[in-house]
Parts: sequence; structure tokens; C-alpha cells
Amino acid sequence: MADEVEVKSVEQDGRLGSCLLWFVWGISLSFTTILSLVMMALLAVSIALNAYLSWQLAGLQLSITRKNNNQIEMPVSIPNTFQVAVPTQTPLPAPASNIASAPTPVSTNAPAVAAPADSELMSQFATLAAIATQSAAAAPPNSSAAPAQINPPVNLNAPTPTPAVLPSSGSGATPIPVISPTSVPPAVAIGEPAVERESSIQEANAVQSDANTADAPTASGTNPDARAAGARTAEDQSAAAESFSPPATSSNTYDLIPLDGERDKRPAAEHGDLNLTLREPTPIDEEAELKDVGAGIDPGAPNLGAVFDGKIVETYGVHNWDWGCNCKSDLIEDGSSIVIGVETTPGDPIFIPPTGAAIYDGTTYAVVLYASEDSLTFAYTRDGTVAQGYAIHYQGLNVDPNLLSTYNEATGNDVIGLTLDTPVGVAASDEIIIAVRDKGTFMDSRSINDWWRK
Repeated sequence: MADEVEVKSVEQDGRLGSCLLWFVWGISLSFTTILSLVMMALLAVSIALNAYLSWQLAGLQLSITRKNNNQIEMPVSIPNTFQVAVPTQTPLPAPASNIASAPTPVSTNAPAVAAPADSELMSQFATLAAIATQSAAAAPPNSSAAPAQINPPVNLNAPTPTPAVLPSSGSGATPIPVISPTSVPPAVAIGEPAVERESSIQEANAVQSDANTADAPTASGTNPDARAAGARTAEDQSAAAESFSPPATSSNTYDLIPLDGERDKRPAAEHGDLNLTLREPTPIDEEAELKDVGAGIDPGAPNLGAVFDGKIVETYGVHNWDWGCNCKSDLIEDGSSIVIGVETTPGDPIFIPPTGAAIYDGTTYAVVLYASEDSLTFAYTRDGTVAQGYAIHYQGLNVDPNLLSTYNEATGNDVIGLTLDTPVGVAASDEIIIAVRDKGTFMDSRSINDWWRK
């Protein structure tokens, strides 16, 4: 009997543990089920709210937010579809008067409405401006409708009298007379004198008339003016170059600075590295245009694009130099030693190209190594040679007379220091020859990346 009682006690403990396990599992399952239901409910609410907001925002395309003097935000929304009437007639100007008066409202065939407050007026102005802008952008390119101009209200908070309502547009309303514009004069600067304004308008009309006449084809289908345009331009430039007289005096001043090294003992006029004329630049068959041929890895290289417009009229090759006989030898034909002729206007001042940093006293960027009446060689170092750093040759200019006299009077290791804001001369004709050298090597002066950065 004792053994049976002990067995029954063990069976009762097992049933109690099993019941407790089922109870805990049931509670966990119920909690998980409730949590899942809550999450599903929240998801459904989120989907519904998203759909509602999408439906509410479906008709909005643009929102303009402005603040008045009180810093109150006024959002304005523009619907997707709207109709805008853009006026095509210009009202007659109001008679001049020294007495300030309120402008006469234009009849719009619209019901009278109360004048809005300042904030509402600003809001309506923003709305009208956005509508007019979008309407003008959507108009066909050949549309004859004049663009609408909406001016903002002036001094909204000023205590000026404002009519309570706009007048009715019925039979009793008197519309402002309008006339259709026959032409639109060219825009002129505000504040220009009346005589100059009238003169500029007449000149613009004359130019337009000449252009229309030139555009009209002749019976043979060609335009004689167009055929002769190039010839006239060349003749005008040649005549300007022939009639140009170089200045005999100058107000420019040039300072002497010391070299770091020794000046070459040979006369500069007989030096093949200093006097470009000795190497006889010769026209060659290369493209007369700026080219993407350089890497442009040196941001401190001379920038010709800062002082010339970059219109190349001729390309040249230069000869090698035989130092044994101190004379020129064969023409350099490596395809990369290109000297260029750049278009200029006779009498225009000629400056040196800027570089990354000054070489002396914070304002001097280059030194003169050779100067004559029509030629100039300058280097961007104080070594006294073109074998170090960058150097540039100018040929075909009128060198400033003060620069030339200072150069001829310099002695020892003193040379002329050049700044960026003082010209070295003026253009003598419609072309100036430019050669760029890097450590003595003639470079391709057409390289956009190296010498013509804008």
C-alpha cells in the first residue's frame, strides 16, 4: 500500500505541472494574438490616413509662403488647372500731375468685391504672380500675347485711403481707353536722359531696318551684303591698322627690380632665346582655334584668357637656334610648338597674363628680358633667363615708350618689373603674335586648359 500511495503522489505532481504549462502557453498566445491585432489596426489606420492625405494633396501643384512685416506666414496653394486672361492691349498713359491721386480701376466685368487686408492682398499678389509666370511659360513661342506684368503692392501698411469696393462694371462704368501697340521699343536703362533714350530707340530701329533689308534675299537667291560682309570687315580692319598712329608719350611708369641671378652677357637683341624676331615666326598649316590639347595641371600658369579674347587669326612655327653660329636653323615641326596670332584692335592696351603669385614685392609678376619698339619678352621668374619657369613673347605691338626708355637705361642686374594693372604697350594692328615657353621649350599656345582659362 505504501508503494501505491507514493506512485499516486508522483502522478498528481505531473498533472499540476502540465496544467501550469498549458496556462502559461495560453496566456502567451493570447498576448501575441492581441498584439498582432493591435498592429494590424494601426497599419489599417496608417493606410487610411495616407490615402486621405494623398487625396487632399492631389489638386495642389505649387505652394508659395511669404512673410509680411509681422512675420506671419501666408501659404498660398495653386490648383492644377486654371484659366488666365493675359492682356494684349496697353492702356494710355495717365496725364502728368503733381498731385498724388489714386489710380482709376480698370473695368473687368467682374462682381465688386471688398478690398482685402494687407495680408490677403499680399497673398493674392503672390498667387497672381505665380499664375502669370506659369501661363507665360506655357504659351506657344510664336504667341502674340503680351506678357503680363504684376507689380507688388507698395507700402501695404501706409495709412493711404483705400476704396471699400471696386466700382461696378455695368453700363455706368467708364473703361479706360486703350490702344493696340504697333511696336515695342528696345529696353533702355532707367534714369537715362530723354534725349539719349530717344536717340538709342532711333538707332535700334535703324539697325533693325538694316537687318531686315539685309535678310531679304535677292532675285537670284543670294544676299550681296552677306557676300561682301567679310571683305568689308577685312578692309575696315586694314584701314584702321594703317591709320593708327602709335602714341609718342605715355603716363605709365615702370620700376626696376634686381635679378636673383646674373644677366646674360650677350646683347639681348642678338640672343636667340630673347628676341623672337631672330627665329622668324613662319605661318604653318595648323588649326587657327583654341584646342583641348593640354592637361592644365598647373593652376599658376599664365592665363592668356584673362587679357585676350582668344580669337586666333594665324598659326606660326619657329626655327631652332644654332648656338654655334648664333643663327636660326631648321623650322620646328613637332606639331606642338605652335605660336599664334591673336586678333586685336589697333590702339587697345596690351597687358601681361596673370599667374598664380607675384614674384617680387607682392605686385610684380614678371620681369622684362628684352624690349624693342614692336617686341617684348618677359619671364615669370627673376632668374634672368627663359630656361627657368614660364616666359612669353609678344610681337607686333607698340611697346610703351616709357617702358622702352626705362629698359634702355637699366644697367647691371636691374630689370623692369611688370604688374598686372599697367599695360606694356598698345596693339599696333589687328594681330599680335604670342609665344608661350615653359623652361625654354616653345609650347602649343592654343591649349585651352593651360593658357586660356576663363
